[in-house]
Amino acid sequence: MLEKSAQIKFEDFVTLTSQEKSAEGLYKSLIEAVSQHGFDRVIFSITNDCDLAPQTNGIGVFHNYPEDWHAYYLENEFHRFDPVLRYASQRVGAFKWSDIEDSSHLTSKQKKCLRLGEEAGLHNGVGVPLRGKKSQLAGIALATSEKKNACEENIDLINAYCNQFYIAYKRLLTPPEKIDAAIYLSKREEEILSWAAMGKTDEEIAIILGISRNTVDTHMRHIFGKLDVNSKILAVVKALTYGLISY
Repeated sequence: MLEKSAQIKFEDFVTLTSQEKSAEGLYKSLIEAVSQHGFDRVIFSITNDCDLAPQTNGIGVFHNYPEDWHAYYLENEFHRFDPVLRYASQRVGAFKWSDIEDSSHLTSKQKKCLRLGEEAGLHNGVGVPLRGKKSQLAGIALATSEKKNACEENIDLINAYCNQFYIAYKRLLTPPEKIDAAIYLSKREEEILSWAAMGKTDEEIAIILGISRNTVDTHMRHIFGKLDVNSKILAVVKALTYGLISY
């Protein structure tokens, strides 16, 4: 089940971002949502998204990272070897920066990039790759300004917030001629995804609807294809944003 924050419930975040009329407002809403989970540093970058105007692609489209660190990062072109960006390009789903050092053989430059980030006041980092069609790739990196880890490490929830932000961002800024045709779910697909949004497993959904587990799996794969997602959480997020299901 998509967990709810004590302050900003996830379903309220979906409603709020779906109604927001400015990119700046969307970013502010994201900051408010993730800060209640301990992350007070957030940077949003677009590596490649041909649906959006070229000038909107870049490192730090929105960010509240220390300005001197961000300027130093860009000046020295750290994006060419940043291990967080490299890892995100090969990864599906959110990850901790510490996972990179645990599972990767980093060069001295890459290790230096991580250490300098820590010295600049970026701790307990989490990366969230944001993918789409046509090799589109963006991402959000979150960190804490305090070295002490006071954040709630619910990676799935942070992943959901960030993906909802990007879905709303794209709906706001994608030119009309590039917006995908309307997405429609069948009645059965709506039922299955609605139960999934309430935290039911595929086995439980099968029992509730009186169908086989394999049938639920087949419908879910069709849903993933229609929504262009690769996980149940993202399917729920996108369906909520487009008004295909409701809580």
